[in-house]
Amino acid sequence: MRRGRGVDAPGVCAVIVRAVRESASGFYSPEQIAAWADPVNEQGVRGSIERTFSVVAVVADRVVGFANLAGPEVDQLYVDPGMGGRGVARALYQAVEQEAVARGLVSLSATASLRAAPVFERFGFAALERVDRRFNGQSFAVVRMGKQLAAVRETSC
Repeated sequence: MRRGRGVDAPGVCAVIVRAVRESASGFYSPEQIAAWADPVNEQGVRGSIERTFSVVAVVADRVVGFANLAGPEVDQLYVDPGMGGRGVARALYQAVEQEAVARGLVSLSATASLRAAPVFERFGFAALERVDRRFNGQSFAVVRMGKQLAAVRETSC
C-alpha cells in the first residue's frame, strides 16, 4: 500500500476497466458496462489521483487496487478481480478511513455500485437509499451509503 502517484494512472486504468468488465458484469447490462468502462482513460485517472487523497495496492510492481477520498466521500474503490478475497479492498479502505479521521471527518459517504454495496456494508457503511444515476447515456442502479467514524461527544464543565 502506498499513496497514488500520477505515474500509476496506466495501472489504475487497467484495474478499473477489468473490475468493471469482470466483477460488475453480473449486476449490469452489457450496454451499461460499456458506458462505464469505455470512457476510463489515463488522463482522467491521473487527474483524480492528483486532486484527491489516493492510495494504490501494488503486488510485484503491478497496481492491483485503487481507492480515493474526495472530501468526505470514498469516491472510488476498485480491486483487480484476480486479487479478490485477499484483503486488498479492506486495506485500501482502511487507508482512506485513516486519512479521513486524520482530517477530522466524523462521517464518510459512498455511492456504491450494486457489486460494491455489500463490500461497503462489511466496512460498516449503512445503505441510505437506492437511486438511479445517469452516466454516458445509461441509467445505473446504485446505493448511497454512509458511515459514522466517531461519535460527537458533548462535554460539560
